[in-house]
Amino acid sequence: MINPEIFEPLVSQDFFIPLNEKENLRLVLNKIEIFEAKENEKSAPQGFALMFNSPGEDRYLNQGTYSVKNEKLGEMNLFMVPRGTGEDGMQYEVIFN
Repeated sequence: MINPEIFEPLVSQDFFIPLNEKENLRLVLNKIEIFEAKENEKSAPQGFALMFNSPGEDRYLNQGTYSVKNEKLGEMNLFMVPRGTGEDGMQYEVIFN
């Protein structure tokens, strides 16, 4: 089962999304946000969000599912939502609930 503990050692690590055969979009996992369970949901799996940014990139992704690669985690498909630009480029959110 996917849980926040899988991603904790990967904060500040690079993740890559292939754009074509030669180019990747570099993302950095900058934060894990854990959702508080409501009293009647205590037995359910804990929801959480991964917050990524794309430093130094002037390109951005539309909302959608992307194949995301990380050296330690491998490859997985994640549904990413752009959250807007910040100091470190476009920000993206991935929610698990």
